[in-house]
Amino acid sequence: NMTIYNAKTDSKDLHVPRFTQYGTNLSDAQLGSRVIFATDEFFAVADNLLLRAEPQYDPNTYCAQGKVMDGWESRRRRLPGHDWCVIRLAYRGTIAGVELDTAFFTGNFTPAVSIQAADLSCYGTDMHDEWMPGSFERFERGGGIRGSKSSLELCAKAESACANIGGDWKEILPLSKLNPGYAESRMHYFSISEALKRTSFTHIRLNYFPDGGVARLKVYGSVSVFFEKDYFSKYTEADMPIVDLASMGLGGRGLACSNKHFGVPRNLLKPGRGVDMGDGWETARHLDRPSIIKTDPNTGLVDTDLGDWCILQLGSITSLVEEIEIDTCHFKGNFPESVMIEAGSATNNSIDLIHDEKEDSDDVKFDDLTIRWFPLLIRTKLGPDKVFQYRLSENELVKPPEGDGGVSYISHIRVNIYPDGGISRIRVRGKPMRPSRGMKRVLSSL
Repeated sequence: NMTIYNAKTDSKDLHVPRFTQYGTNLSDAQLGSRVIFATDEFFAVADNLLLRAEPQYDPNTYCAQGKVMDGWESRRRRLPGHDWCVIRLAYRGTIAGVELDTAFFTGNFTPAVSIQAADLSCYGTDMHDEWMPGSFERFERGGGIRGSKSSLELCAKAESACANIGGDWKEILPLSKLNPGYAESRMHYFSISEALKRTSFTHIRLNYFPDGGVARLKVYGSVSVFFEKDYFSKYTEADMPIVDLASMGLGGRGLACSNKHFGVPRNLLKPGRGVDMGDGWETARHLDRPSIIKTDPNTGLVDTDLGDWCILQLGSITSLVEEIEIDTCHFKGNFPESVMIEAGSATNNSIDLIHDEKEDSDDVKFDDLTIRWFPLLIRTKLGPDKVFQYRLSENELVKPPEGDGGVSYISHIRVNIYPDGGISRIRVRGKPMRPSRGMKRVLSSL
């Protein structure tokens, strides 16, 4: 029997904006974002801005340029102008908010910044951004060079390239003051205006006023995928390819969870295998777990009512999930004992928001949805540091209910783990499905 849940979450973090927990970091170097130009990298290269790791600091480490800093730091400017860099985002996407971290930049932080963004039509074909002078050479050598500075001639060419590439550079963050990188003042969060939240971008320009350093930059948003153009107009229903519908690259998102003590649900949707335990979704140990663990003799599973869950939104609705893949990579002593997965069919409770094929974007709030859940994978044992696959063709997955009370599409996945623990990756493979004419949108915006 299907159970109906209201699609709300009790896992809100009171200390940081929601976009940092459930948005995709479009400026993550691990996902493919990279710096294509910087005016000055004397003390530290701009590539550091995009690193996933927390900023590091050793008070005793120096190099030929001076103090070694983990971020992008330009020299003290003595000529007219200000420093700036251009960053290619890992995915074309809409931007909900920006996080700037000035950690350890206390007497040398940038006093103020602004950010511009553009949607460049060459994004999909010019993979090395050769429209930007010096970008290909930077890519070939693996990034910037500490101690370097772009010449006045090269800076002028870069300015001209930005103006002539054809993108409309919009200011998504006006001139904003930053604070020094002490523990209590290092983190800065800026929400993007509602007027720009539905605009997709491929590149950003970070402006320092006038110089200095920032440790990390994270640009949170949602990946933009035009399924009508890339899939529905290219393939018939019969020859539609089977893809990972939960993939971050196809717009999959982590929406909510019961606990995210060691890692957030969006990590489950990243490409490739996890780089370490911090690169997955991991919950805290339940404090009220039993003193003695017992096994149910009938099922062979741990006898417990304790569990954690997360809800994943697919990039596209689908009629069937053909395969589920669960990877516990790096989780050797803290993997879940077992997992149960439900598929969900969301309905939109709002009045408007009809799906529009010409504008394949979503403007739906999660709280507008009601999700009907049904079993997809019955509770099944997991193990350490291993890939587990379950296929519909081998009757390892449950088909959605048909007939009266059935569902015609799947839009969400709910991952239930018992009793707690961590998972590195989830793959949900199926065929993208074109929404029926007049259907309300069911994929929520950030």
